[in-house]
Amino acid sequence: MKHISDLFAKYRETLQPPQSSVERVVRVAIATVTKISVTEHMVTYKVNERAVYLTAPSVIKSEIKRKELEILREIEKELGKQKTPIRIS
Repeated sequence: MKHISDLFAKYRETLQPPQSSVERVVRVAIATVTKISVTEHMVTYKVNERAVYLTAPSVIKSEIKRKELEILREIEKELGKQKTPIRIS
């Protein structure tokens, strides 16, 4: 007997999360790893590039870039490897 979740397996592999969902997860991951709170206006996710762009002061951006790998790992826990951004700029 199949589970209902098995019926949606092919969609789970191909569909991408909405841009705003990824941006929310990125903000939470940044706050978790660096203890820096960024607003929704500071984070932009480009779906086609799989890149996160920050419009924050340079001090904040440099701290986030310093811990980029940790932040990306935290995002990967939430979104999975296929849907995780590959860089933060």
